Amino acid sequence: IAPLNGNQALEVILKPNPDIISRTAALKIIAHLTETEDIVDSPDILNSLEVDTCILSLFCSQLYDTAVRNKLDEISVELIDVLGDDIIEVYYKSSIRTISKGAINYLEENLLTNSGYRNSLAYEDVVPEHVSEEEIEQLEKLRIIRKEIQHKTERIEFTHDVLCKVAMKHKNTS
Repeated sequence: IAPLNGNQALEVILKPNPDIISRTAALKIIAHLTETEDIVDSPDILNSLEVDTCILSLFCSQLYDTAVRNKLDEISVELIDVLGDDIIEVYYKSSIRTISKGAINYLEENLLTNSGYRNSLAYEDVVPEHVSEEEIEQLEKLRIIRKEIQHKTERIEFTHDVLCKVAMKHKNTS
């Protein structure tokens, strides 16, 4: 799935239920996911941004679930400020509980560069020797990793750099 520009991401956030989230809060989500300090609400600026659809979907669904669970009337800027940095981390930690510790250690060690950015591995070099096919499928279903064809080779990588930060933190504290 191709990334969205900021205008498209804004529409995805606002259109389904405009009563639950303001434009300001939607812009805050986009700023958080694009690691942009402050976004000016301008079509040209928003058009220049790139928002990963999987991470946007994950982030919004986690915010929505939190709002519903806490019986909140809206997803506010304050909620995003409070939960923003933790949403992906909490999701990552809950997702990897279903995967063996050895598999997660291997993936965190090899799918991250030393400085914490995405690295990819050939699928055939990982499965089944280090990680089972079922674990890869589970992580893919949970939007933690993705498979891509590059130069006629199926490769796996973390779905987004935002996940890399969380995975690096987990790797360094485990």
